Amino acid sequence: MGHHADSARGLRVAGSLEASIVTASKTPIRERDWAAYSAVPPPPMGPAARAAAAPMEESKPLEVADHLETKVSKAAGYEFDAEMDATELDDRDRPGTTWTARGRRLSRSHVEIRSRRMSYPGRRVLLAVHLVDSEPTPLFGIVRSCQYEGEGLYDIALDFVPVPGRAEVKDWLHERGR
Repeated sequence: MGHHADSARGLRVAGSLEASIVTASKTPIRERDWAAYSAVPPPPMGPAARAAAAPMEESKPLEVADHLETKVSKAAGYEFDAEMDATELDDRDRPGTTWTARGRRLSRSHVEIRSRRMSYPGRRVLLAVHLVDSEPTPLFGIVRSCQYEGEGLYDIALDFVPVPGRAEVKDWLHERGR
């Protein structure tokens, strides 16, 4: 009888739960007046939420001419085709191994060269540009980027900084002038 009484009591408990669920779902939900909340600003959004909430631009069909105009953009500066010697300076401003490079673009703030040797961003590179003059023109810069272009050639972009006035640098430049 104990077992039968427990099961009957279980049915009563289950029945009362069903009754409370039914009565809870039949109670009307009170509408909230949201006008009182209109003066409160929304919480700040993070970058991911801002990107998700930003309206999407309508996509238009891409024409070949539009694609070419956006992809072809010239870098700042002028075409610069000159042969030059290059070397990286160590922490004590001493020149290292010398290699040859070729100029690509030149501006007031940077130069782009093509070389068979790569150079890591942040390295300091001294260039001796061989023009028509007998003395090479010194240029000195910090590597901003180095990209492999294929066939064993690297495009290196240097941001100009003043040439160090150390004796080792002057000696290296003087040797290039011979």
